[in-house]
Amino acid sequence: MREHWYDKGILLVEGIDDFHTIKNLLIQQGLGDFAQKTIVNEFFILKSLSHEGGVDSLIRNRLPTAIKSGRSVGVVLDADTDPMARWQSIRTALGNLEYGNRVVLPESPDPMGTITPGALSETKLGIWIMPDNSAPGSIESFLGMTLPDTEPVWKHAETATRKAQELDAPISENKFDKARAHTWLAWQEEPGKPLGQAVTAKLFRENHEVCLRFRDWFVRLFDVPLNENPPPA
Repeated sequence: MREHWYDKGILLVEGIDDFHTIKNLLIQQGLGDFAQKTIVNEFFILKSLSHEGGVDSLIRNRLPTAIKSGRSVGVVLDADTDPMARWQSIRTALGNLEYGNRVVLPESPDPMGTITPGALSETKLGIWIMPDNSAPGSIESFLGMTLPDTEPVWKHAETATRKAQELDAPISENKFDKARAHTWLAWQEEPGKPLGQAVTAKLFRENHEVCLRFRDWFVRLFDVPLNENPPPA
């Protein structure tokens, strides 16, 4: 029986929207095994919604539990306003882990995506801090990086979102990229697509360097082969 990455791996994401976005992005990157499954639990992908404790619960509870499963584990989290604070919270949680071998993270994230030995032999732990392991932001920031700043509608979405802030729209600065992305999506041929559907519709550039870096991190973490026809660079 063919071994799939999800037979030996767990990918932790912040919520169901991130799940669909990442799933569809990886399908486009030549990881076609994703296309065979659509149910979250069959991927061993766990989500953390706000009523379940949010990101703090994912880091303090779900991540250590996943590591104890005996599988390789990846975690994808938004940096929000402070990527190093997010990174330190993960280091602290793993420093308190009493299971198997000590998991040691570097002092700062690897720009190519962090991968380190897991708590058990032959397992790995991978961490990707959205958008690019160094800048503040979110998965919307990651997708926005694939669009040229000179693209007129994307530029206008930035201007319109700033204007909305001036008019007292309750958009905090750490949510600005989310608001800008969804404003831009509202102006497409089919307005208001969710992020995952927008990725499938190729509204973002899946061959952008940051997307290829994310794909390569996933491939290295879970030792999965690419399909023969990934998107051209």
